[in-house]
Amino acid sequence: SFANCDTSVTTVRIASCEYYCHVLEAYSDQELRSVVKVAIGEADHLSSDTITEYKEIQIHGELKLAEHVELVVLNETYRNNTAILDLARQFTEKNNCCLLYTSDAAD
Repeated sequence: SFANCDTSVTTVRIASCEYYCHVLEAYSDQELRSVVKVAIGEADHLSSDTITEYKEIQIHGELKLAEHVELVVLNETYRNNTAILDLARQFTEKNNCCLLYTSDAAD
């Protein structure tokens, strides 16, 4: 399920993949433009700076990281943090996905 904000908020709008328009109504223009860019393949991912309010997704059912995750984007501030980098590299190697930094993702 998807939510336009934290699900603990009483004004939350909950949606499924099939019925999502009422949640999209709560997105800012900038957030919608970002969603469209990714949806039409103009970008694989975008900076989270485009998100003006926290969004929540809850996955109900099986999630296989090696099959369902293609890319991990790590904040640029961790580029020189060897402990975090080691964990990220272990994760990406184990799950056969790519690792980018936010500065690379902006390109």
